Amino acid sequence: MRLGLLVASTVVLVSQISFAQSDATIQKNVEKALGAYSITSISVLVQGGGVTLTGTVDRCSTKILADQLTAGVPGTKSILDRVQVAGPNVPDGELSEQIEKLIKDQIRRLGGFGNGSISVSVKNGVVTLNGYATPQLTDFHCWVCQRYARG
Repeated sequence: MRLGLLVASTVVLVSQISFAQSDATIQKNVEKALGAYSITSISVLVQGGGVTLTGTVDRCSTKILADQLTAGVPGTKSILDRVQVAGPNVPDGELSEQIEKLIKDQIRRLGGFGNGSISVSVKNGVVTLNGYATPQLTDFHCWVCQRYARG
């Protein structure tokens, strides 16, 4: 009985080790996935399976696609998205107010704060959203990005 348990434990450990991806392999595969969609303005850095994306894109949909592609690469443990979306010139205060109103209205339509709580900050045209969101609010977030991003 103990021998069977030892063999089973060893098989589990060996199988977990054999499926691990090196950081270099993950980086190569993320870059290949992004390149397949002609996303060349995003740089990739991988440390311990954590992927950091940096750069600037013209459309929010490109940023979202980069996140989705990265999440699909085997071995990716986390994604730090530092990609910025270039957009039209709107004063920071005005942009912040518009996005906050849209998010609050959508949360209310979805039934309240159980669907998310998001804070908005805008500095030099760069919008940062912090908080949590249900999938329904995340879908709406995509619409907000598309509404305010160039392209």
